[in-house]
Amino acid sequence: MDVTLPPNNNMNKNSLFNSIISDHPQYSFKPGSVFHWNPTLNLISYQQDKIDKDSGVWSLLHELGHATLDHSRYYDDFQLLIMESSAWKQAQKLSKMYDVLIKQSYIDQCLDGYREWLHQRSKCNECGTNSLQCSPSKYHCHSCLNVWSVTPLNECKQG
Repeated sequence: MDVTLPPNNNMNKNSLFNSIISDHPQYSFKPGSVFHWNPTLNLISYQQDKIDKDSGVWSLLHELGHATLDHSRYYDDFQLLIMESSAWKQAQKLSKMYDVLIKQSYIDQCLDGYREWLHQRSKCNECGTNSLQCSPSKYHCHSCLNVWSVTPLNECKQG
């Protein structure tokens, strides 16, 4: 069982959601289009239509992990992956307070999504070689010497 709550019991998950919010008054929580930690506003956004599902609770705890770890900005793609991983580890610690078990396969799937995104982002558009990031918004191909810009995504966000 993924969560120690009776299956399909939305009332209990709503109760769990309310407990998580009330246990962390230092943060604001607001419905949004994605699960997201905004360090500037000290705000955790969540998808209201998913909060009654296991994955919604896990994602909320993940964003709370970013918040409790004071994640604010990253400066290169590798650091982003490290922050995502540490936020999931923190979410697993937080989940114990609520008798919730986050499936490792779900965490792996989320991290794999970031790894694939980083892999594609680092691929040279001239020769296809995966290359090194030389600044938050530039990559440099060591094979053909092409340089390309990427969009810097400096806020921590999931999905």
